[in-house]
Amino acid sequence: MNKENVFDKIESFRHRDVDKKDGLVRIMTSNIYYTLDETEEETEKRMEILGGYYMRFLPDFLGLQEVSRRSRPLLLKQISEKYAYTQVIEGKSNYTPLMYRKDLYDVLETDFKIFEGHDGSMWSYQWALYSSKEVREKQIIHMNLHYHFASTETRLKDAEEVNRKIKELMKKYPTAPIFVTGDYNCGVSTPEFKAMCEGIKLNSGMLLTDDNDGYKSFWHHPGEYEIAEDTEEIDHICVTEERARVVLHRKIRDRFICIEGSDHCPVYIDVEI
Repeated sequence: MNKENVFDKIESFRHRDVDKKDGLVRIMTSNIYYTLDETEEETEKRMEILGGYYMRFLPDFLGLQEVSRRSRPLLLKQISEKYAYTQVIEGKSNYTPLMYRKDLYDVLETDFKIFEGHDGSMWSYQWALYSSKEVREKQIIHMNLHYHFASTETRLKDAEEVNRKIKELMKKYPTAPIFVTGDYNCGVSTPEFKAMCEGIKLNSGMLLTDDNDGYKSFWHHPGEYEIAEDTEEIDHICVTEERARVVLHRKIRDRFICIEGSDHCPVYIDVEI
């Protein structure tokens, strides 16, 4: 399956707002689904599908979760015309990598951290500072994370760590907007979400515009289209409210991507900076 085939599938759903309006910045979050129960060929097919969506919607910044050593190069193969990973540490796994439009931005600074106390390294975050190639003074910070699924208790200390890091970045870069993409595994009403935003004018982009696709979660079981539970949204793009204005919030809920791509629907926002 090539990009043109994927584009045909996407267009059949007649999405609103596929094309970003001039002057806006698009940020997307996407959990690409980590599994050991598929062959390399099956993983490559899924990366073709997901990559096709990314190339059609063309976010400026893309935060991914559950990216394995196998899927990492397979995905890049599909979208390297426009995108690059912000950082690749050879021999190490970063399951929460950042990707960016390499034709539009330069990376100025970045760091990656695995949350302490969890088995494995899937639970982590990365952040980066970018500057626009067109307007060098225009700087943007993108952070991407994956909180543990188990419970509030397992997420709370990690959310508090992220809160401290965001405050540090806000102080160091007082004019740069900050966007925090991720699979939070929690809704906005939870103690851990509130802990992450404590003392900061920071909120999920879906709550910062009336032009949104709602608050219900569209996580679903692999290979299925129906949502798994009637719960709060767990895939968020948080925004520093005083540094950017959210224009719209969208979820890409296609039967095609749900059944053949991942168990999470990509979410994106368009913002004015």
